[in-house]
Amino acid sequence: MSRYKATGATDSNDNELLIFAEVASAVNEMTLTNAATGNPPQLSATGGDTNIALKLSPKGSGQILLNGADVNQNGAAGGALTKQTLLKTTTAIPDATPTAIATVTVPNANHSAVLRILVAATLTGADAYESTRVVEYQVVLSRTTGANVVAAISALLGGQIATVAAGATLTSVLTLSAVSGAVGASNTFSIMITNTGSVAQVSKVVAHIEVINMEATGVTVA
Repeated sequence: MSRYKATGATDSNDNELLIFAEVASAVNEMTLTNAATGNPPQLSATGGDTNIALKLSPKGSGQILLNGADVNQNGAAGGALTKQTLLKTTTAIPDATPTAIATVTVPNANHSAVLRILVAATLTGADAYESTRVVEYQVVLSRTTGANVVAAISALLGGQIATVAAGATLTSVLTLSAVSGAVGASNTFSIMITNTGSVAQVSKVVAHIEVINMEATGVTVA
């Protein structure tokens, strides 16, 4: 059984679980709130100051690890997001073949959103990692209740390639699939990539996709 004391808490083997470090004349603190079914527990900065940041400090070269599939910045749980960031890997992409790297979902309601897409691509066949290409695109979409979403993708905003001496090269182009779903239901469409190598072979991409919703709820990517 764990034990709690003024300086922290220990487990059943008397190993440290939590340490409380005191600051003289403190007015701010953290509050941990539990939750009912369907809601997340919450760790909050609370106290006497009007605006209080929350600081997480790893030790040495340690990192802060977030295990969720996306980062939600508006404070609402689940798929209703003002801003969502997704990092996704797709492997074994056939040469010169449009391949889905992410799916965008738009509920049947009034929605407006912009997506920023940054993709790194490399060959993974016989000439693995001889070239790495980066490309960036934007997608804009609008939807009204009872109508299908309309989405458009920009031209290439920026790109570059790094190739070892005498290495195989590749080009990467993003497009959008057709919209799927009825006018009275959720719509989906895919972000597609076509990687074409100077020598035909499979490739791999890592995509960083940011969704910015006009409303506090709505468009998601997975």
